[in-house]
Amino acid sequence: MRQKTVIVNLTIFISSCIISFLTLEVTLFALNRIGYLNLLTVPTYTLAEVNTGVWIADINPNFGVWHPNYATYRHQHYCFDVIYQANSYGARDKERARVASEARLIVLGDSFVEGYGVADEDRISNRLEKNTGMPHLNFGTNGDFGPTQYYLLYKTLGQEFSHDGVLIGILPANDFADDDLTFGQAYHVTRYRPYWQGDYPNYALVYHVDTLEDSTFRPHIISAPSVSESRYESVKKFLRRFSYTYDTFLQIIHVSRGTAEVTVDYATYSGYYEYTEPQLKRLEYSLEQIIALAGDKPVVIFTIPVKQDFERYHQVGSAPLSTALEQFSQTHHLQYVDLLPVMYRHTDNWQDYFLSCDAHWNGYGYETAVYYLEEQLKITFYDLLLDKK
Repeated sequence: MRQKTVIVNLTIFISSCIISFLTLEVTLFALNRIGYLNLLTVPTYTLAEVNTGVWIADINPNFGVWHPNYATYRHQHYCFDVIYQANSYGARDKERARVASEARLIVLGDSFVEGYGVADEDRISNRLEKNTGMPHLNFGTNGDFGPTQYYLLYKTLGQEFSHDGVLIGILPANDFADDDLTFGQAYHVTRYRPYWQGDYPNYALVYHVDTLEDSTFRPHIISAPSVSESRYESVKKFLRRFSYTYDTFLQIIHVSRGTAEVTVDYATYSGYYEYTEPQLKRLEYSLEQIIALAGDKPVVIFTIPVKQDFERYHQVGSAPLSTALEQFSQTHHLQYVDLLPVMYRHTDNWQDYFLSCDAHWNGYGYETAVYYLEEQLKITFYDLLLDKK
């Protein structure tokens, strides 16, 4: 009789645990789908390989986060399923020769330039390359990548490739935060990230940690894992594919350690309107360093609007950042394309530009951006470069 009671109690306990877990799973699923919980990784409920290798990590001694050479990554969310592939030097791009006789462009930027959540052919660089016939070498990456890193990447990697112009995508939504040392000390203190410290124009380059090896954003990429480590990684991959509870726990751990990709709150912050003067001066200084390295090569900058930028523009009109960058561009004799006003006027529904499960653009967003970029750059930039060759 006692044994039967124990079995009944154990059954009730196990059933309660299962019901509680399933309830938590359903709750986390619902919170994520309606936007109250924004997980960077969500279950796919498939045994297909989600991650066939590390996609981003602090691996470059100059600018920190980058893709391992030849990395392959399957990025799945409930509104997209795409394969990312890096070439021999770690860029999400097809293989490019170091030296070429044809006119080529270097394209710098963060996750919007890299093409977060979309296929290669939907990205700005691929669309412009197809439309103009001119190779656009994409050096964009996600992973909290800001203008200081654009400069360092161009200086130490991009310049190894012959090119005739530079195209720089600026994301006001988080580029100011990515370059802000105070913000970094709160969210990325254990990562290998560069910052300008000081006052314009007397900056010193500083890093949060002394060496790459000190960064906490370094998964198992250097040496092959042991059998026990391989089994452990397999269990983690399985949990990532099938459990919202695990993915939520994982994100909490990464945020607490400063190793998660942190984004500014897209619901309230508009970088077009809410930047500080020191943040603007750091951005301008990084752009000035790129311009100096480019020499006589033309440089074009363009700004990338997100949802709250459209909302703020609708409410108050012209953005102070647009004015500031227009003045900067005139002073430095380069071209600036502000995508905010033209994309605002292009549609009455700005949601159409964005992935339904993420704050990044979808294919239509990229298509619209390229339409206006190419339109404004055709005579002053593309035709000029093609005529040089």
